[in-house]
Amino acid sequence: MTRVARQVVRDCELSVDELEPQEDARIWRLRWVATVTLLRAVGHVLEKVDTDVRPAYRKSIDAWWQNLKAMKPEPAIFWSFIDLERNSILKEYGGHGVHIAETRIRIALATGERMDLPRTFQTAIEGGPFDGRNQTEVVREAISWWRRQLDEIDATVRETGH
Repeated sequence: MTRVARQVVRDCELSVDELEPQEDARIWRLRWVATVTLLRAVGHVLEKVDTDVRPAYRKSIDAWWQNLKAMKPEPAIFWSFIDLERNSILKEYGGHGVHIAETRIRIALATGERMDLPRTFQTAIEGGPFDGRNQTEVVREAISWWRRQLDEIDATVRETGH
């Protein structure tokens, strides 16, 4: 089983739950770096740790990686988000960028009524194929993608019976 990679995915789920927009951008940035790094760590752990479970896993995981590389630049969730964002952060301390907007008021267009709201923050990724999307939404999509990949690898090993 892709046991250790799944442990990293579970940590991704915990990390994204902590990734709430907030006033202190430094804390948010640290959580973003941790979350994106964990998302990419799933693949590294899959390749370096879970391949040693038994030969059938090495064969299945190696074939999976070769297929993923052959499909580049698809799937975008891996190549244009998980891989690119992690590389941008760890190699340049950059990334797509995330726009954090503070909201304090709401105006009903039909009536023009203004409502004061508690201070809230909304975030959106800037640039790339995920431009304008909420960052936690994209991270959750990446987590789901990883779960499907790990399920596929485990199913392939079960089917071959090795």
